[in-house]
Amino acid sequence: MAFGLLGPNGAGKSTLVKTLLSNRSSDGWQRNSVWRGHPAPRGAGPGGVYAEKPSFPRTSPVVPPAATFGQLLGLGGDGLEQDIERQLERVGMTEWADRVCTKYSKGMLQRIGVAQAMLGEPRLVLLDEPTDGVDPSDVTRLRGLIRELSRAGTTVFVNSHLLLEVEQACDEVAIMHRGRILRQGTVDEIRAQVKAEPGKREVRFFYRPAGTAEAALSERFGTVESFPAG
Repeated sequence: MAFGLLGPNGAGKSTLVKTLLSNRSSDGWQRNSVWRGHPAPRGAGPGGVYAEKPSFPRTSPVVPPAATFGQLLGLGGDGLEQDIERQLERVGMTEWADRVCTKYSKGMLQRIGVAQAMLGEPRLVLLDEPTDGVDPSDVTRLRGLIRELSRAGTTVFVNSHLLLEVEQACDEVAIMHRGRILRQGTVDEIRAQVKAEPGKREVRFFYRPAGTAEAALSERFGTVESFPAG
């Protein structure tokens, strides 16, 4: 299953992930996280984690720090080397594996972070804004990877402020605003809830959209009124 947590910047998405991983609430109090019906080990994450804005040694190729991370997970030997190669290939970074991290763009570092999160084939992978700064072609690759992991039985938790990202990659979505979950369900279920709500939604454009665009917005979101900017 792929689960998407959608919300604007500052909604509390990253804080929620850190809370789940650290077993502590956002105000510092200890809390009891539960994973698959059992208390999560204190201070331990339940799976592979990609944190927003990953950091790697800038003067080293990616393989040595990835190997160190794998060893911390209890991996080693030829199996770890093969795992690193496989995960780099899955994110399209094989040909860059022997170059120092100072040669990487922001999007490349993002992809390396996702590869590191998949080491050891964890049953749960948490991805915090994984496509931020990634080229469009590689965004498509990462979305496909999320679906691939989900079909293989891995639970993927994706944080994003991009509707299209969770819409195309996730089975179920929750919408967060100011630390609260406003809606949860499949994409189709949430669309149906929004359409069923009374009231108007204003969409303001710098230029009035063509009739087909305005009709498409109305079909998707219900009553839509558009006004040219004054």
